[in-house]
Amino acid sequence: PYLLLLLHILLIQDTWQRKRIQLVLKGGPDRDTLLDIIARNKTHQQRRSYHCMKCLTNLLSACPLAHEIFFEDSDNKFRWEGAVTWLGIQLEKRPGYHSNSPVKLG
Repeated sequence: PYLLLLLHILLIQDTWQRKRIQLVLKGGPDRDTLLDIIARNKTHQQRRSYHCMKCLTNLLSACPLAHEIFFEDSDNKFRWEGAVTWLGIQLEKRPGYHSNSPVKLG
């Protein structure tokens, strides 16, 4: 529920939207990005990483500004591809899951 609330707050189109998105996607002093949370938790708290991936995917799909800000940093593309690969491996481990189309936004 917190990530859904975060997503809705990030999608509010006002003069502060860019700053909110930058804080979540680029971090700040002592503040992790969503990609940092995904990377840190994918070993022991896969569910948290999955929900962060879902939030990030929804944000990048719904908001062109977020997509622009996210992919301004070339390191994000590399880290995003790693996160998508991790997610694909996790989903393949689930019984009954078959996919031929990985998520690509970049």
